[in-house]
Amino acid sequence: MRHQLLSVVVVCTAVFVLSCANQTPKVGSQPSSQTVKKAQQVDQSKTFAGSIDKIYKAAGIVTVVHWPLYKTFQIDRKCEIVIPGREQAALDDFHVNELVIVSYREVGHVLVATRFARRSEEYIQERQEQLQRLEQMLNPSPNELGPPGP
Repeated sequence: MRHQLLSVVVVCTAVFVLSCANQTPKVGSQPSSQTVKKAQQVDQSKTFAGSIDKIYKAAGIVTVVHWPLYKTFQIDRKCEIVIPGREQAALDDFHVNELVIVSYREVGHVLVATRFARRSEEYIQERQEQLQRLEQMLNPSPNELGPPGP
């Protein structure tokens, strides 16, 4: 039973990874003004949630990871930066390993963030509970396994 459950988890993970495969954009390349105008005309905002892996505050570049994907975002001056419960926030208020959700646009090969927000405490608590339930499913205590077979 445990082997079958583990096999299902592995297969589902493999399907997810293959369906979400994406190339990482080049860090540091700047979009041209012509490309920015085209991107602004067509509003195709996307979102990506994960934890901050790397942050270069002076350059305005943040890499966010949601295993197995890593995405690097350019944070410009127009980007809305949000921390729940605060009226104003800046990129300096964020740190590595914080959970964030990023709304962004693709401008050429660069992902330009339009909104950069810290996840709320409720979301973090709910996520931890989900992970605990998953851990209990994958690694049940000996009392929950039942009697050994014949």
